[in-house]
Amino acid sequence: GIRYSKERIEFIRLDMANFQLRLLSQRISDGTGIKYVRDSFNALIQDGTIAVSQEEIPEKTQHFISMHKAGSSSAIECARKGFVAVICLEDFLSNVSSLPETLKRFDIPRLALLNSQIKKICSMVALDKVFSEWTGNGDDRTVTLHRRMSVLIEDKNTTKEDVEEEVVQRVRDVKSDMTFQQESKLRYDISLAQSFQSNEFRPLLGRISSALNYEFEGVEKGLQDPDHIKFEDTEYFVHSLEGLENWRVEVLSIFKEAQKLFKVNYQVYSPYYMKSFNLVDL
Repeated sequence: GIRYSKERIEFIRLDMANFQLRLLSQRISDGTGIKYVRDSFNALIQDGTIAVSQEEIPEKTQHFISMHKAGSSSAIECARKGFVAVICLEDFLSNVSSLPETLKRFDIPRLALLNSQIKKICSMVALDKVFSEWTGNGDDRTVTLHRRMSVLIEDKNTTKEDVEEEVVQRVRDVKSDMTFQQESKLRYDISLAQSFQSNEFRPLLGRISSALNYEFEGVEKGLQDPDHIKFEDTEYFVHSLEGLENWRVEVLSIFKEAQKLFKVNYQVYSPYYMKSFNLVDL
């Protein structure tokens, strides 16, 4: 409940962040948006708001690149690995203060939203399994639940309690003779699935992280030539992700949004990433 409330508070600024990002994206092609954000960022460095290292690189950005340099052949590969790691954090809000300045000063609300959406998908997959275990492998029932869950997770006012009651009611429809003890056990299983502590959560989060890294290689090429970013390949790969068969549309939407955000972020902050990559020794 507390974590959910914190996430809701964090997303209050989301609409403004989305608006600013759309404006910036529209101006990326002529360089004016990039120059404006870089100038603003440099002003924060000059007035001491952003602390820098001896090499005059923002401290947390240098550490960010250092953490992901092993096995990376370029600054963009480091930035990509770090970006994916951030949006796949198990506890995003507790780690906001340690994020690199190039993320914290640019797009925290949208990063938080992507992180929340990814974790919700993992939770929904776990709930699908709970539902199937309690009602049997009725495909029609699972699809119906999925459709209802898709509506619920799109509603910003939906609470975990709403989701719990929805699943409990649908299980009751199948198991009308469910006892109090059985219902208590069902509610425990649902709570576990929504707490990100289920057996499905971490493996699925890892698969999503790996898939994002795989697809972002296309974004790296696209930064050289934006016309070469092809979302058809992304959709094909998402469809191959085990455990996400019922959530392909939602995952594809997250992937596309993440790709767009990373592209804009790297185009703006690439000088800081490249300088960090060239100076940091493992």
